[in-house]
Amino acid sequence: REQSSYVRQVQAFDRELSDKREEAALGRAAAAIAHEIRNPLNALGMGLQRLRIEASELDPEHRSLVDVMLKELQRTNGIVKGLLVYAQPRMPEKKTVDLNELVEEILGLYQAGLQDRQIEPDVRMSLAAPVVADPELLRQVIGNLVSNAMEAQPHGGFIRVETGRGEKFAFVKISNSGLALAVDEIHRMTEPYFTTKTRGTGLGLPIARRIILAHGGNLEIRAVEPHSVEITVSLPIGEARDREGETTERVDP
Repeated sequence: REQSSYVRQVQAFDRELSDKREEAALGRAAAAIAHEIRNPLNALGMGLQRLRIEASELDPEHRSLVDVMLKELQRTNGIVKGLLVYAQPRMPEKKTVDLNELVEEILGLYQAGLQDRQIEPDVRMSLAAPVVADPELLRQVIGNLVSNAMEAQPHGGFIRVETGRGEKFAFVKISNSGLALAVDEIHRMTEPYFTTKTRGTGLGLPIARRIILAHGGNLEIRAVEPHSVEITVSLPIGEARDREGETTERVDP
């Protein structure tokens, strides 16, 4: 039994090390590719903008074509930006964050889209104390998860958002229907460039996972019922430094 346990630990360590090496190599390649592509994209964008402004002799059909090209160029530039974010993730600038307030703010931003798709949010807030995290990065992660849940249900469904805490971790759980993957493929959702969207880049969840790991937390995905998924973002409950550099421990009242 001891030998089997040791072998499993070694195998798990090897897998983790292999994943880290693969991520590092992928990050370097992404940074190099993005750097080489971004300059010509910018040149094309400026040329098309100048053409639209200065070429008065263009007929409406050609102007419409220029507009379409600009939109596609902006979309491509967004993909390149995602590559750079994945390759060079920003380190968290931790502050005290009211997680309940942040979640409510994000749901408010997506309220119109949820209503258009007939998705009724079920919000359950039980976290009684703030967490220590980078508010902008956390907003990016939760916004991405809510957006994914909304896009997965174009004809209605549900989204359940819950906050709470365990012994050492605070959490946000987001559940929704519209899962288009088999249960044994769910783990692939955090793989770079894996996506079920026709126009997706497959970098949203991998970037979100890297952000949460940089906070010392974790992002877990599991199927909760047929065609439904639950994503749990866990953040450690720790300490924050105030402006004078003194350490203040944050605990639940």
